[in-house]
Amino acid sequence: SLALRLWGHSGARTGLLLLGLVVVFAVAGPWLIGTDPNQSDFALSRSAAGGPPGPSWAHPLGSDSLFRDVLARLAAGARLSLLIAACATIIATCLGATVGMVSGYFGDRWPDRILTGVVDIALAFPFLLLITAIGVAMAQTDAVTVTLVLGLTGWPGVARVVRAKTRAVTACGYV
Repeated sequence: SLALRLWGHSGARTGLLLLGLVVVFAVAGPWLIGTDPNQSDFALSRSAAGGPPGPSWAHPLGSDSLFRDVLARLAAGARLSLLIAACATIIATCLGATVGMVSGYFGDRWPDRILTGVVDIALAFPFLLLITAIGVAMAQTDAVTVTLVLGLTGWPGVARVVRAKTRAVTACGYV
């Protein structure tokens, strides 16, 4: 099976283990750490150089300049990043699969030509430049905006792959 083949590959196994550790850290980290990521601990004293306090037993990665625990903030950020990535992937997959199936079903007729043209135009733009330009134009940086920008710009690659598979399946005799 595919799972056994992936597990047999050392790179895939390492990647899955690292991903699992990040997910466990993001989900269980806030409860295990027990520190609010936005709460300042003013009982700490500055370092000898006048900077933020360094690592200690109470704060294993130290504190930032506002005396907030860096490990707690890292866990909270990981949770938000994974949530944004999962939601953006769902949006891109649903939109791309829909466009790809409609385009592939119609073959070489006008709906396919229009949708393929839109996908080609969307793929012509550099991805990072496109999402940066959209983000600047929206002038918002909240989690919902980032999720929507990533989801609504990530669908063309999915649409192209789904279109090719749909064309291959519709050419089969049983369809």
